[in-house]
Amino acid sequence: MATQVTVKSKTTGSLTFYTSYANARSAAAAGDVIQIRADLDEQIILKDGVDIYIDPGTLVDMTDELPTVTDGENDCVCNITGGGIIKNSYTGSNKQSCVKISQSNSIVNIECFRIEGEGENSGSTEGACVDVSSAASSD
Repeated sequence: MATQVTVKSKTTGSLTFYTSYANARSAAAAGDVIQIRADLDEQIILKDGVDIYIDPGTLVDMTDELPTVTDGENDCVCNITGGGIIKNSYTGSNKQSCVKISQSNSIVNIECFRIEGEGENSGSTEGACVDVSSAASSD
């Protein structure tokens, strides 16, 4: 699909269509919502203040040796919602996480249909579906 991602502007409510998440992320400003409308094989690097909505039944699946969703080692406060599936199906020897949050001030709320990954054994965090090595407390 040529327009698989949109940005809904907080200020005007208008939608702008993009062919990739990376392009939509670059254009989005705090308060905007990025809507993923079709299946993607692309890493989702979160942007502070920009929420993400994944359409129901839509699959975001990273097949490269990267986590599917990450704060990109930058503080990030955002929400990921919708009825989509976040998956990591990388099959190499170094399994990858579906969601990797690494910054102490990141606050990421996720409500989706499913998060699934290939994973490793229980003695390793490599490939954990959700790997939170550091994040802010919501006390």
